[in-house]
Amino acid sequence: MADDDAREPIDGEQIPLALPDECIERLPDNIVDIVEGLPFVVGGEEARELNLIQEGKCIACECDLGENTMVIVNAEGIQTLVCGGACHDDMMIYGFLTEQVRDLLDRVAMRRNVTEGHD
Repeated sequence: MADDDAREPIDGEQIPLALPDECIERLPDNIVDIVEGLPFVVGGEEARELNLIQEGKCIACECDLGENTMVIVNAEGIQTLVCGGACHDDMMIYGFLTEQVRDLLDRVAMRRNVTEGHD
């Protein structure tokens, strides 16, 4: 029978993070305080990210989190953890480009709806 803890997280759910001891030993104390004090916010593809973070891995390159770890936090809680500046930059660019693609698709859909039925 499946364990309740093994269920898929729900979009918007806040989940406490439990990093492996060897990861906590590599992280600066202030980062450990943040990770232990705030929940991780699940949304979209974050189920994959949650698994990586709970293994002590960067969500971008999947390397071990360490002394240069960056924690991205908003009012809801932890959004993500990355191993350093280069992965942070890559994830911010990816997020920006993803938003641009969504905006383009929305504009195309709006034009389609406006022109539907017209010659």
